Amino acid sequence: MQINRIRPVSILVIAALVISGCTGTHSNDISFSDKTANNNPQMSGTITIVTNRTDMIDKQYKEYATRFHEKYPTISVQFEALRDYDKNIKIRLASGETPDVLLIPSIPNSDLAKFFVPLGDIDLRGELHFQDFKTYQGETYGIPSGVAVSGVVYNKRAFERAGILEVPKTLEAFYETCDKLKRSGVVAFASNFKDRWPLQVWSNDVPIILAGDAETKNDLAASGAPFQSNNPYVSSMSIIKTLYDRGYLEPNLNDTNWEGSKKELAVGKIGMMLTGNWAIKQIIENGAKSEDIGFFPFPADNSGKFRVTQYPDRYYTVGKNSKHAAAAKVFIKWMVEESGYENYSGFIPALKERKPELPQLLEMDSYHPEYVNVVKDSDRLSQILNKAQLEMPALVQEYILGNPTEVLNKYNQQWTQARHSLNISP
Repeated sequence: MQINRIRPVSILVIAALVISGCTGTHSNDISFSDKTANNNPQMSGTITIVTNRTDMIDKQYKEYATRFHEKYPTISVQFEALRDYDKNIKIRLASGETPDVLLIPSIPNSDLAKFFVPLGDIDLRGELHFQDFKTYQGETYGIPSGVAVSGVVYNKRAFERAGILEVPKTLEAFYETCDKLKRSGVVAFASNFKDRWPLQVWSNDVPIILAGDAETKNDLAASGAPFQSNNPYVSSMSIIKTLYDRGYLEPNLNDTNWEGSKKELAVGKIGMMLTGNWAIKQIIENGAKSEDIGFFPFPADNSGKFRVTQYPDRYYTVGKNSKHAAAAKVFIKWMVEESGYENYSGFIPALKERKPELPQLLEMDSYHPEYVNVVKDSDRLSQILNKAQLEMPALVQEYILGNPTEVLNKYNQQWTQARHSLNISP
């Protein structure tokens, strides 16, 4: 999943590893397949992989490093995990400190060639979902780590104790479900407000669900002041503000914690959260039985029609200054084809020929939602967001707690100024 966080803290390294590959060149004239990999003279040394998955650093990543080294004995692998991933990896990229393998942060596709090497020579076994998302001028710079859908993860036992017999199919029914959960003594809905990045579902997914149009986000770029009453973005934020105003969210928003909320949903102290299917395995790991965790489409309006967004999670790439680009590319191929990461994480596999193993995805499909495949952000949208230094989840935060009119005016002004600075006409 793409994740932005807010606090201007220093880089927090979960595993203290030495970054290799700050300078050097790369070669793109090799087809990276299992047959040629071990015979390639560039296939040696230690590669560093920088990730956002702090929860895996002393667990599955150790196993991956061992298994990969067994297959490619001339290559050693070290993992490093960052909190505030987007913010901190951008700092490194700006300083020229590009790791061997990393996940692409939120930058315009037109900037991909500045930091990463083309990956079109990686010989994968089949076609990829969303394979054109990280391309520029005919070159591919990223390969998806998995595919997700958005929906409501819920604790079935909490529903039963609250007397809830079925999942809600309209927004009003959703509010009624929240009310029953609250009266039963649990937190009805987890916002994870303090961590900020979980609020991106309200600035990415719910507006698309409301509009039924994958281009909804890119359409923002055409407006000089895009945050207006009753458009999909303001309607989306109004829903979570209603949840807050009615007391359905966590009692103290500034004490919320993503890791803690997973544990509380696992044991039924929290009833629901809106997120991607990638979170389900993490909740189960925190003490829930798989059969006690369900997944249904978020009913964003009262039409009774279900929609869910389907989107790629983060993209693997190779740093432009890596000294071990060949080895890094083989590692990406191995992660996609052999690691089992997508099943551990509860993703739909990036390779189209493979089927997901997560049973909750079957429940989601049983509601027959319309799956809306998101489209990549346009360069113009990315340029405006970056120029305005506008983090959409921050807008959601301020809208929940602040005066909605004042908050919208503030962000519309930032947006207008950014467009003007970029010489984008209204």
